[in-house]
Amino acid sequence: MRARKKRHPLYRAFIWFGLLVGALGLAVFIVFGNPRPFFAYSKTAGQITFYATTPIPESFAADIAKIETRLRKVLPDNPFPEVSMYVTGPGWRTTLFFVGSPRASGVVYFPLTRDHGFLRGADFAHNRLVRDDRPAPPPFTLRQYATHELTHVLLGQRLGVLRFHRLPHWVAEGLPDYVALGGLDAQTYARYGQGRRLGYYAPFRRLVTAFLEEKNWTIDQLLATDLTFEQAMAQLG
Repeated sequence: MRARKKRHPLYRAFIWFGLLVGALGLAVFIVFGNPRPFFAYSKTAGQITFYATTPIPESFAADIAKIETRLRKVLPDNPFPEVSMYVTGPGWRTTLFFVGSPRASGVVYFPLTRDHGFLRGADFAHNRLVRDDRPAPPPFTLRQYATHELTHVLLGQRLGVLRFHRLPHWVAEGLPDYVALGGLDAQTYARYGQGRRLGYYAPFRRLVTAFLEEKNWTIDQLLATDLTFEQAMAQLG
């Protein structure tokens, strides 16, 4: 009878490690892709649903409707999809869902979170994002934070994984800020653009404003560009 070949001692450990990694990856895929069971409360207006760990006041439905109005600027000629925003609040949900960006106020892990994003915390009654038990400072409101993150979601759906992750950084962050906060003209940027008074991505929002409103680019042209930030600035002269 032929003797069974003896396995190296590390072989079994390697197999178990692979199974553990695979199981962990599957768990992450399931939990991040469908976090709804972890949130007890929800509020829907139009095509957008907010989920939270605390009750969401009825009055916030008007804010959700305003978010959808702003978002439709990104996809004006397409059916608007159903999208969601999960407000993690303090505790383990924030630790879990913000593991990839522990200091961020909002995150989207496209394509894992194909139709939703996460916000750290919320004071729904006062339209303020909350982080570390304190309201986030201006210029962003809760509504604008949500608009920014959901713009990422819509761009991912529109562009696909490869193009979404290859967007120039100034477009990838400047366009969501543009949708959330509106245009940023040269005079306002020159006066208040330093010290993050207009937001962290103010230089990118200013550049997006210039291409869309002053050079009359379309959204599609903007999303197709491969110009770096420096090249785009040079085109403005």
